[in-house]
Formats: sequence, structure tokens, C-alpha cells
Amino acid sequence: MTPNTPYNLTEHRHRFSVWAAARAAQRNWKGAKVERLRGAIEASGLVSYCNENTKADIDQFTFDALHTKWCCQIIRHLQENSIECTFGRAANLVAVYLKSMVVCHDPDSSLARICHPPIDGIMLRNLANEPRGKHKWKVLRWTNLGQSQYTELIADLRKALGRGEPFWMLEEFWTVSDDE
Repeated sequence: MTPNTPYNLTEHRHRFSVWAAARAAQRNWKGAKVERLRGAIEASGLVSYCNENTKADIDQFTFDALHTKWCCQIIRHLQENSIECTFGRAANLVAVYLKSMVVCHDPDSSLARICHPPIDGIMLRNLANEPRGKHKWKVLRWTNLGQSQYTELIADLRKALGRGEPFWMLEEFWTVSDDE
């Protein structure tokens, strides 16, 4: 928050969303402190997009291009600060931030309906056991995904959706832990 930024509901949601995204992505990530990840999220252009465009119509192609741009900016920012980052980790930061800022706030907006759900091992294993899942998802490690692997996974996950379902509906297969 800059000194002239008022503390309001948008700032409140932003702080929570940064924290949630950072905590979700931090698993076994050396040097990835919340403050550093916050800086990367804010430097990516994602925050300003959310502040200005969450009500605008957006299509899947446009979103995917923005998503790639945000992830690449996050990776670049972190590497400039001596933190290695895979595309999968950057995508997780973006997805959790959007889940908290957009999907949970306005699930029927066009952005909420098409933005990528947070990918993790629990969701992938659970979805792989479904008829619409793929066996290979059981062994994917989201923390190691490169850009092309991530893009391929997103295309496959979109095919696993029911017709007309928002992308966030795939989180039906996510549970808080493996022991549920």
C-alpha cells in the first residue's frame, strides 16, 4: 500500500488475496517470503488489472495472453531478486489471487468464469480418478510445470469441464488436504 492509498474494502481484499496466494505457493520454496511474493504480484500488472477491469467482458484467448504476461512478469521480478520461480508457481500465485479477489467476490463475472483455478496435487489426483480425468494428472507436480506444460494442462482441464460450467467449478475436486 502506498502512503496515499486509503484503507478500504478493495485494499483489504488485496492484502488477504496476496497473503492467500503467497501461502498457497510457498510450499518448499526457498526464499519465497510473503513480502517478496507480494512485490512480484504487484509488479506483474495483475493488481492494476483487477482494480480496473473486473467488470469488463473478457474472452478465454485474451485472458490466457494476460495470464502468460502476468506469470512471466512474476518470474522476471522474482529472478531479479534472486528467487527461482517456475511457471507453475507463478500461475498458482495468479490463480489464488484471482480466486480471492474476483471469483469469490463476483463468481458470475466473465473474468471469474474463465480464469484458471489454482492447480495443486490434491485437485489433480482427485480429478484423475474421475471418468473425465487423465491418469497422467496423478503424477504431475504443479511446482515444476514449465509454460508449455502448464498451457497443455489448462487445455486438458478445460475439456474436463461440463458444457457451460465456469472454470472455477473444477475446484469441486480440490479438498483442503489429502486426508479428507
